[in-house]
Amino acid sequence: KQFRERFDGWEPPKAQHIYIGAKVIDGVYTLIDPNEESEDEENVHMPPSLTLSKIRSLKRQALLAAVDAQLEISTLALSFIYFERLCLDCRVDKSNRRLAFAACMLLAAKINE
Repeated sequence: KQFRERFDGWEPPKAQHIYIGAKVIDGVYTLIDPNEESEDEENVHMPPSLTLSKIRSLKRQALLAAVDAQLEISTLALSFIYFERLCLDCRVDKSNRRLAFAACMLLAAKINE
């Protein structure tokens, strides 16, 4: 609890922000080195507050909740895809990631019925 009180909401300095980069190749998001600049306009950058570890922990929590709720794995996989697309379109950040994933889960459940 003390760790959470001290570091909850902590952000690294602007100089240490590292963007997660991706590039659209044949309709598929491919990870790229964010320091590598290219002339393509299709490069995608995620906000620095949303790290891969936050996305992985959210997916882990969702998997445990889906098993408890006896949801189909295909519904969960579809919600992962929707969430990753939202992340790569820079519509999700640290503050709204759980809400966005819940919306993706609901949408995937409705489509998968």
